[in-house]
Amino acid sequence: MFKRPRRLIVGLAVLTVILTTISCDPVEKQKWLTFFFDGVPPIGGEPQMPEESSLEINSSDEELVRRGTEIRKVLFEHEPAKDCRTCHGQDSMKNFSLNVKLVKPVPELCFQCHEEYSRLSGWVHGPVAVGECLICHNPHRSSAEHLLQEPQPKLCYICHEQQIIESMLVHAAEPNSVCTDCHEAHASPRRGLMKTDIMDSIN
Repeated sequence: MFKRPRRLIVGLAVLTVILTTISCDPVEKQKWLTFFFDGVPPIGGEPQMPEESSLEINSSDEELVRRGTEIRKVLFEHEPAKDCRTCHGQDSMKNFSLNVKLVKPVPELCFQCHEEYSRLSGWVHGPVAVGECLICHNPHRSSAEHLLQEPQPKLCYICHEQQIIESMLVHAAEPNSVCTDCHEAHASPRRGLMKTDIMDSIN
């Protein structure tokens, strides 16, 4: 019955003894501290903050703003994410867990605010057609505009073969453009989800 607390106390006692015996040697102390704890400063250095791995943002893709010597991630935040109850219900703050339930399934939940996407016609983008908004969008926050899971064209290459896309002459002519410069992300009356104004300018 008392095995776990006893093991914890014994473990802490052992750790205390180890740290006490090597406290005179800064190199040994540093080695042991970094083994057990995150964010331990280097010898004679400033404290290091643990990485924000929960955001899963690739530093090569993030938009950065410099403020003095400090670099901050610029995040786009979904407005409802400021109040969990909007999507997760009144009890979400009381019973928080990793398996938080939604008040409605996706995409019905999304259509409560983005009603215009519930009645699309013409050529509909695959993820939209099957109601999988979260394939492309992060429901909370993102370093990419429009709360995309990844910036363009990296996001598009998850489903669309990069080699084939880049081999098309029309794409070679606009190497620095993003996909949604020419294509609609959700639906279009034109094949290939082309934007109407783009097609009109070509014709």
